[in-house]
Amino acid sequence: MAAMNGVNGASILVDPKEPVALQPRENGPTYFLRVPRVVDRAKFRHDLLAEGGRQWFNLDLVAHVRDLVARLMEGDEHEPERTARLTELDAYAARVREAANVYNLERTEESLAQLSEAIQQPEPVTAMFKIAADHDQGFRDKLADNRVFPEIVGYVAAKLFLQGWEGEGMPAFRRSPFGSVEDAVLRPIPTEDMVAIGRRITELLEPAETRLGNSRSASSGDSDQTSSTEEKTPPPKKSPKTQTPSSGTSTSSTPDSDG
Repeated sequence: MAAMNGVNGASILVDPKEPVALQPRENGPTYFLRVPRVVDRAKFRHDLLAEGGRQWFNLDLVAHVRDLVARLMEGDEHEPERTARLTELDAYAARVREAANVYNLERTEESLAQLSEAIQQPEPVTAMFKIAADHDQGFRDKLADNRVFPEIVGYVAAKLFLQGWEGEGMPAFRRSPFGSVEDAVLRPIPTEDMVAIGRRITELLEPAETRLGNSRSASSGDSDQTSSTEEKTPPPKKSPKTQTPSSGTSTSSTPDSDG
């Protein structure tokens, strides 16, 4: 199947029989990823939850801050300031919610730009977020969840979909007898590359009609990150750095093989 170019030159349509090549950094390693099947959506979500991956979206965080403001500023003596702060939070949440609804319906670059603009916090909201982070452990936990979420996504994606790599200094690639990639094999992958692997697999896991609509998820975890992903031709049949399991290694038992 011929490739179609989409947002930022990324491949939208890919041949499910051929691995997708990803080179996150110029002169860095190239990773070869299995194209996900429909059933992999559920497997990916399962493993992501099992590894403790949690992501809190913008409106989740606003709701947490709102509850905290209402709780900390109880009493009639705080009523004017409490009302002003809650009104500011509610207005901000309404703008984000409206832009998100439009984006979910239209999935265009324009609606995505409008959503990105709506998410930008006015100074009073930023100040309340900072106060919440300074005084509430639960809010700090949610911010920490978001900070590491892209790395957990990348880890799970690599374990399920990584088929090989090539690049200077990379060790021989291997999968376990059960078809997954063990932690010891993944250890040489830099964090930024792991995040890029997770981002690419997340794109491929989206329904085809969503990707054809030029969709990119505006997650709160890594919305400010850009990818230098480069689509390349599939790996050569006999690459020393993209070794497939030997004939003595069974991969038929893994639920993630293409079977």
